[in-house]
Amino acid sequence: MAENPLLPHRRLIELYELMKSVHSLNGRRPETAGYEAVRAATLIQMEAGDVLCPRNENKSTAVLSKQNKRGRKAESSPFGSSEQHALRDPTLPDLAALIALGMKTAGRKNVAISITNPDIAANWTAVLTMAQAERLPLIVIIADRTSPDKKLATDLTWDSMSRLARKLKLPTVAVDGEDAVALYRVVQECMHRAKHGDGPALVWCSYLAETSQHKASRSIAGMERYLAVRGLGPRAGKSS
Repeated sequence: MAENPLLPHRRLIELYELMKSVHSLNGRRPETAGYEAVRAATLIQMEAGDVLCPRNENKSTAVLSKQNKRGRKAESSPFGSSEQHALRDPTLPDLAALIALGMKTAGRKNVAISITNPDIAANWTAVLTMAQAERLPLIVIIADRTSPDKKLATDLTWDSMSRLARKLKLPTVAVDGEDAVALYRVVQECMHRAKHGDGPALVWCSYLAETSQHKASRSIAGMERYLAVRGLGPRAGKSS
């Protein structure tokens, strides 16, 4: 099969190998199992100076919190959060926005990326509103495995984010979270836009209901089938 110039064969193989590496590193961690496609499709696009914000906001703010443990008075979040988080303990959205703001202020063509999920209690509405107004180089990727009838104590739901995106004219893309090729193309386009001053984007990754197949291997199996059709990968020499 002819190569796609936007995603040549060598790049497909790199993506597949990176997915296997991610699985090897994170496959035993319940909170990251099954996210091989989204993580690999993001990491493979990153260049020197780009930043992937830590997924666990409690861990990600530990270093920033130390400077305020000496009795320094806390300052309010500059992003208008409904709960007025302190800079001594910024939320993941605040941290991502601060990094993106620093990149834009410094004139760097880099991107801040956050991969999170709806279960993390954080206010993305104010941050995305500010990021769109300021055209910050910020990409927010939501890995949504929540049940449609599950009630969340956050603003991070598809309905609320869709309404916000329409209001702000914020680029928003829904994509299969286990389709590495689709994710590659979506993240590639979002990063290109962000690095050329076109502002933030929201990528919403959806997942199928759990099956008997181990959820952490489904995206890799799908990638192997995709490669086999093109005469690449471990299944290329097998007859159907």
